Amino acid sequence: YSFYYSDQPLAQGLHDYSYSLGALRQDYGLRSNHYGATAFSAFHRYGLTNAVTVGGFAEATRGLLNAGPSATVVLGDAGILNVTIAASNFDGVSGKAALANYSFQSRRWSFGATLRREAGSYAMLGSPVTFSNRKYDASLSAGYNVPGAGSVSLSYAAASSNSAPLPGQFVNATASVASRVTALSYSLPLFSGRSSLTTRLSHVDQDQQSRNEAFIGFTYNFDGNYSVAANLRKDQGGTGESFQFTKNQPVGEGLGFTASADRSNGSLNNAQSSIQYNAPAAIFRGSSINTYSQGQSTRGYNLSVAGGVGYAGELVGFGRPITDSFGIVKVDSLPGVDVSVNGQAMGKTDSRGILFLPTLSAYYDSDVSISPESVPMEYSVPIVKLKLSPSLRSGSVLNFEITRLQAFTGSIQIEEQGQRRPLEFIEANLLGGGKPVLLRTGRRGEFYLDNVKPGTLATTTFVDGKPCRIEMTIPASSETFVELGELVCRNSP
Repeated sequence: YSFYYSDQPLAQGLHDYSYSLGALRQDYGLRSNHYGATAFSAFHRYGLTNAVTVGGFAEATRGLLNAGPSATVVLGDAGILNVTIAASNFDGVSGKAALANYSFQSRRWSFGATLRREAGSYAMLGSPVTFSNRKYDASLSAGYNVPGAGSVSLSYAAASSNSAPLPGQFVNATASVASRVTALSYSLPLFSGRSSLTTRLSHVDQDQQSRNEAFIGFTYNFDGNYSVAANLRKDQGGTGESFQFTKNQPVGEGLGFTASADRSNGSLNNAQSSIQYNAPAAIFRGSSINTYSQGQSTRGYNLSVAGGVGYAGELVGFGRPITDSFGIVKVDSLPGVDVSVNGQAMGKTDSRGILFLPTLSAYYDSDVSISPESVPMEYSVPIVKLKLSPSLRSGSVLNFEITRLQAFTGSIQIEEQGQRRPLEFIEANLLGGGKPVLLRTGRRGEFYLDNVKPGTLATTTFVDGKPCRIEMTIPASSETFVELGELVCRNSP
């Protein structure tokens, strides 16, 4: 129940809500376009005061109703308390559940406590409906951080199950196992935070058996992309080691890979590797796994290609698979413009000036920006960042309007009685079918115009009380600076 929404407190007067109506997806990952019964899911939370947030949730489908209230209370400097109560009924089979969670965080100390209790046959929305035999589970934790010397934490978790059998006709019936786990952990950052050392000692009581476990792990980050991790573990079954080398997968275009190996009691269990390349129009994946058991080895390989297409605002984008919402960036018709989302590089615009963004998160703010350094110098970029908060499974067009800078220069002479002289320090509006273009001349009659559309412009000015007509032709040109030469202002009758 509580995982449907955030349990963070809201400021007074703020709402946090979602109302959804649709059909339950069936055989996900096995069949396409396969849906079942109509389903409804909603939550709504309201900041009653800055310290108290109240709300509730509900979900329903054929034969099922599950609903309940919730509250979040800020206990001043003493932490935050969250409480949720729920009741369900599925075809006459009822159940109840409750969850209480407390958390406290300071610069050095942290505490947490959670208790979840279920009674009867509590049912949750799923395809098919999900039941659990959980009676309760609870956890306690405390941590202490020493700047420069690491942090230590102690935790305890317990779970208990009901003896009543789960409804056998539902494949989503999940069994909870009675257990108790006590753990002492210590972590230490090393090499200015580029590396970390983690150790953990645990005592586990499960299935009327007890065992002790020990774990030590080491991670080193070479830079923002490459890392290596190794760990050693020991329990009553013996010892085990694992090693992993990783290049982080970029969110946008780029290559990522992982290579790992695992060994137990001196024998290699498996060796795995995977590689993924995010191309502009598709994702290419490859993986291999070698498994060793009882002197025999099994090998498996996998290759795949996946892509997506989106349509929004009369634009079509082709790219990697759409995971949630998507966007289409349009930068005039400029290719090669760098685009980022929340500071992470996503790729470059294509020959149409378009980049497809297939991985935008619904209901979250995304800062989509272009790099002005990648825009040719003859263009003006008034806006380099747009903020977007898309709805679920939606498409948006992000149009970065840019202006091509083009300068036209020349000089104007006035002709009188067969003689020419510079027409200096005049000001007039050139007309030619569009908005007026201001013309100013300086010494020697020189002028400068920018961002003028191709065509013929003309104006009449007065020199020494006599009308004088100026005409100029603006050519269509791809040059940044265009020289129009010497123009003549001729006396008008």
